[in-house]
Amino acid sequence: MSVLDKFKALDAAGADYWDCDDTSESLTHSDALEAIESYFERCWPAQSVMSAPDFDAEAWLREETGEEGLTVYAFLRSKVTDEQVDTWVDDIQSRVAECFSEDYGDPDGGNDGFTTEVFEKHKPAFAAVVRALVDDASVWRCEPCGKVELTEDEAVALMREHRPDWFEPNGGGA
Repeated sequence: MSVLDKFKALDAAGADYWDCDDTSESLTHSDALEAIESYFERCWPAQSVMSAPDFDAEAWLREETGEEGLTVYAFLRSKVTDEQVDTWVDDIQSRVAECFSEDYGDPDGGNDGFTTEVFEKHKPAFAAVVRALVDDASVWRCEPCGKVELTEDEAVALMREHRPDWFEPNGGGA
């Protein structure tokens, strides 16, 4: 299976974001090639080095990739579980009871105005509203869902195809 086929397989499995850092807190690369390009651009040499007549982009990429290669991680957006929604519903109901009790409850604090049965009766309606809100929200937290290991040769070949300008004479560069 080619490297591109491995990327496509992870895309098909639902990968939303890619990065060459498995601890990244800002997942912004929507495809693997963009993540690899960004990785190399972050450590790209100064313009004066790149424009030197003897600058060799391939040698530099091989040095940055190293013998251990380069790992590209796929991430997917986290799913908000039904258990989390249930927790939020319980929290909301508790907060409603607290607010109600302060303004409308027993002034002696003996009864907040709600019974367990009332909460249970309305819990499905609360859960439906919270689930609808969550389903319309943008989840930013991501979880790793796979990775692709690249050799030096694969990394260079991908960048030759994806960013041929990097290999132009006098350091086409980033």
